[in-house]
Amino acid sequence: MTGVQTCALPIFTTLPLPHPVNQPIALCIGPGDTLIVDGRTSGYLQIYDPAPRLPDVSMIVGNGVEGGADGSLALAEVNQVRGMYFDPLSGDVITGGWDCVVRRLDVKGTYTTWLGTIDNCGSIINAAGAAARFQPVWGMCVDQATGDTYLTDYNHAIRKVPAGGTITTWISSGLLNPTDVQIYGTDVWICDHTNGRMVQADIATATPTTWLSGLTSNLLKVVFTNDGTMYLGMYWGDVVYKYKPPSTTRLATFGTNNAAFNDNAY
Repeated sequence: MTGVQTCALPIFTTLPLPHPVNQPIALCIGPGDTLIVDGRTSGYLQIYDPAPRLPDVSMIVGNGVEGGADGSLALAEVNQVRGMYFDPLSGDVITGGWDCVVRRLDVKGTYTTWLGTIDNCGSIINAAGAAARFQPVWGMCVDQATGDTYLTDYNHAIRKVPAGGTITTWISSGLLNPTDVQIYGTDVWICDHTNGRMVQADIATATPTTWLSGLTSNLLKVVFTNDGTMYLGMYWGDVVYKYKPPSTTRLATFGTNNAAFNDNAY
């Protein structure tokens, strides 16, 4: 196993927020089991410390203004984050979103652009730093064995950033608007959003195969637990599906009819 990445389910229990979160669309678990949350148009990243279960906010990055300004805490701007992950190798939280950049948030609350140029979306360009180009990044994860980062690109591709290297195109065909990517076992698991299917691709060969189809374009996010249980976030359906690969039998459905989703039910 190359490591389990806990990331981005779009539906969760309502938390005591100092600022409202509109359509919570990205979340991940950070160091010390902190919860990092972004709303679709909130203009904030909100970080919660781990105890008690529904704690007060311990850090807020952003000032409510949607934008791409780098900086520390309230001096930074946050713009519709779509995916986040915690990189245990660097200690940073990595974010990607609608503004076609990938950014890093360090433990001191400093938010900086890593890849791309704010709101300069475009066709695939494999390059380092600000010269890289992609469409909105909805999902990302890190291979904890190698330090390689995998990103979804709304250009219908999966991009790969080797540790310390230049972004490359890892899968360039067969996908339609992918929205999340996770690693479990020896595979990269991909939410093929518009095609409504889950795809698994062998890390060594980058060969994608359909694991489960017929999920509709509600499919948005995927996350694994340490025992290999898979949860699929179905955004517009306001539900989360539970599976245990390799079986494609759905084991449970959580949340219906816009009801609050209780993450204790996991």
